[in-house]
Amino acid sequence: MPYPFPHYPRSVARKIVLRFFKPKTFNWILIFAVLASAGILSTSSAYCQIDDSYGKSTSGLRLGAGGGLTQLATHYNQNPSIGCFIGTLDYEFSRYFSAGIEGQIGTLQGIDNNSSSRLYFHSSTNDYKSINFNLRFGLGLVNDFYPENKFQDAVKRLYIGIGAGVMKSNIAFTYDTSITDVYYDVKPYGYVPIVPLNIGTFIDIGNIFGYDKVEINPNIQFTYIASPYPDGFKSSADSDLKGFYSLLSLTAKLKF
Repeated sequence: MPYPFPHYPRSVARKIVLRFFKPKTFNWILIFAVLASAGILSTSSAYCQIDDSYGKSTSGLRLGAGGGLTQLATHYNQNPSIGCFIGTLDYEFSRYFSAGIEGQIGTLQGIDNNSSSRLYFHSSTNDYKSINFNLRFGLGLVNDFYPENKFQDAVKRLYIGIGAGVMKSNIAFTYDTSITDVYYDVKPYGYVPIVPLNIGTFIDIGNIFGYDKVEINPNIQFTYIASPYPDGFKSSADSDLKGFYSLLSLTAKLKF
């Protein structure tokens, strides 16, 4: 092995090495190295930002529960917003594509307060239950930019979704008894096909039940009711009026 200090005698070189590696000196050198490394890493992070999904749960089962407000749109000119409970079970194949099942328990209501052209059914109140299967496609599938904060990550996770399912209707009416001799075909109970369309995003909530275990899901849903009885009746024999309802919701999802 070549002599590492060619300009010094071996005895002097040995003293230099021993002095350099004295415990006290070595400790200070180690502390300096750690501090310097931390400074370099903290400085370089400003130049080398990574995807906000780094180190997070990017796929797996998601169990969710939440609520929102429904609003019916059919025959009636007044449609109050009413509370709805939501339960979900999804599988995220990635942060930008998922498939899942959603159940709802809620109320859809229409009220006729039109003074000039009144309906025999003054109001229709549907205490419904529904279940649907849905797919959601995120912006990150088509624009794979690198988010640098939670807001940009939520933008990248904006999605559109489509699904199919069934609603179980349970409709109660109130009546305007001054209306007589008018044709109505009534179907207040039964199963109705539905097609939900969704727009929303996911926002990670840190350090609840552990690192990256909870996300919240704000969502707007427009659900097409594929039936001529969206609020329980047909106003004429040849009426084929369909309806829909909107749902503004917020769901918390636990990641597995």
